[in-house]
Amino acid sequence: MYITDIKHNIMKKSLLILLLFLGVLTAYSETRIVEFPTIGWNNMMNIMDIQNVTLSDTATIIDVKVRSRRGTRFIINESFLITDNSEKYPLKLAKGITIGESNILDRTGRKEFSLIFEPIPVNSDRLLFKAGNLLMQLELGTTSAVPSGLPENLANPDLNLQLPEPVLAIDSTTVNVHILGYKPYMGNTLNYSILMMGGTLSELPPLEIDEKGNASVTFLLHGTGRFFAYTMGNTRIDGIATLKPGETVDLYIDHTLSGKTVMNKFRGAAFGKTSWHNGYYSAFDAADTDSDADMKIMSGNFGDYRMGADEYVDYSLAQYEKAEKKINDNTSLSILGKAKSKLYNKANLIAALGKSQSILSSNYRTVKKDFRAEIPYDSICCELKPEHYEKVAETVDVNDPYLMLLADVIHEVPSAGWIEVGATGSFLKETGMYINSARKFKSGIGSEGDVEVLKGLSNPFYAQSAELYLQDMKDILANDAAKFLLPTPDVAPDSIFEAIIAPHEGKVIMVDFWATWCEPCLRSIKQNEPEKSGELNSEDIVWIYIADESSPLPKYLEMIKDIKGLHYKLTEEQYAALSKKLNINGYPYYILVDSKGNNVYNSLGLVSHEEFKKMILDTLEVPAE
Repeated sequence: MYITDIKHNIMKKSLLILLLFLGVLTAYSETRIVEFPTIGWNNMMNIMDIQNVTLSDTATIIDVKVRSRRGTRFIINESFLITDNSEKYPLKLAKGITIGESNILDRTGRKEFSLIFEPIPVNSDRLLFKAGNLLMQLELGTTSAVPSGLPENLANPDLNLQLPEPVLAIDSTTVNVHILGYKPYMGNTLNYSILMMGGTLSELPPLEIDEKGNASVTFLLHGTGRFFAYTMGNTRIDGIATLKPGETVDLYIDHTLSGKTVMNKFRGAAFGKTSWHNGYYSAFDAADTDSDADMKIMSGNFGDYRMGADEYVDYSLAQYEKAEKKINDNTSLSILGKAKSKLYNKANLIAALGKSQSILSSNYRTVKKDFRAEIPYDSICCELKPEHYEKVAETVDVNDPYLMLLADVIHEVPSAGWIEVGATGSFLKETGMYINSARKFKSGIGSEGDVEVLKGLSNPFYAQSAELYLQDMKDILANDAAKFLLPTPDVAPDSIFEAIIAPHEGKVIMVDFWATWCEPCLRSIKQNEPEKSGELNSEDIVWIYIADESSPLPKYLEMIKDIKGLHYKLTEEQYAALSKKLNINGYPYYILVDSKGNNVYNSLGLVSHEEFKKMILDTLEVPAE
């Protein structure tokens, strides 16, 4: 941010003449121009940047730049500037747009205009720009890299440390959240998730934020995990704390991520730190990693979908070594930052093999420049075998227990290939077996037998954790809503689809692949539900709904009781096999099967609702052979 004090000067002559004519600005007013003011919290959808704020004793002018897709509409309605003492200063006129009318971005996707308000005090340090329900916080004075209210000892932690030990234990853990610079207009709810080795706790009830910006939650943590706060009200924040079971942590979150997102988009400004905490892993979370060394395995540019297994593994190892060299050569990294970067690099290599099909599918769509493309079954020929995993394991120490520190990537371990490579008692084998069992419990299909298997592992943590997950599953399935969940056919994962539709031969079957957290899925279900007792009310139409373990079991059961149809919930392994076979590449995904057993419609997302109804009715009219 640059602040310039200028007398007898306004940015543009045309604007000066206009304002003088209207009596808004006098020729001898003292003027202060703040160029590119720091944007704090805002909910203006990241399409609007403030280029300049001009303050004088006769007017305050805001120069605005809008950038988005061609055809984007926006309206500036009644607007105010609000100062720290809550005084309101109304909008008087605008140059470059018409107030209260829809403005449409042309083919450039850009528009610049000026808003002229009643004058706020020239020496104001901050203001709030309010347009309808939209708000933008602007800092007009000097800002600090360290947010006000952050304890000094957290601002500059000692990073010349080795990696902290992961902890395999189960204990009650508390996170006390403090939103730095909080104001009530930012919202009073905090959405968060908890990442653990046994899975992610998501779609949790939001935390209530008090008038001082504080919130708190206590939960049972299974092993080293991670707390992640992602929205406050309806705007993004980024609060992360890696956690040790049994500790109480104070997590401080900078509220300005939404503003930093705007400044990054328009000005190329860096995001910087967004959260700090005082827990066991505080230094680990504070250490920067080498972003240039990220292999970006899901970017669509990793590998080549035409590669065979040998070539893909060699390519992955070469990318790993290339990233490793960058990390070693980076002299700006702290000791802990270098070790953390190497750990993420190793995790990416493990994921490159464990998620090879997804990675190469992404590359296929990138090459074809069609991200909704159906991928022909034989287009990706990379079929990894045990020897491919063994080759990587011989080159890189993938049996590294410190990988448990990475709660966001640890779930790539349980692929069958990595479990098979792991020696008895090794991190890969035991963690992979544990995570797969935890997934079964969270999907409602685990059993006592799964716990018994884990009792044979070297660390009692795995079985103890699984027993708790088993009890949770039993408690959830005791709910009456569990009767709506059907058992998944006991067949090979890639044969599940055929087994699910087989009992309905001769009927039209609409199969909906959905998730409880998928907003488009829920909108479509809400639209379709009345049709089942209306135009699509027929015994010859079968509605089947398939979800995976990403839908939390409690919420899933609560929702399916109100969705008429047959419901199945698959494990990640089962869903992955189905996705590969049927080219399912997102949510919602629909397959319409006619009475002859043919898939007559496959699509990511629906056509219009009326076309959807017509398609089912037309298919219903085709007689079965």
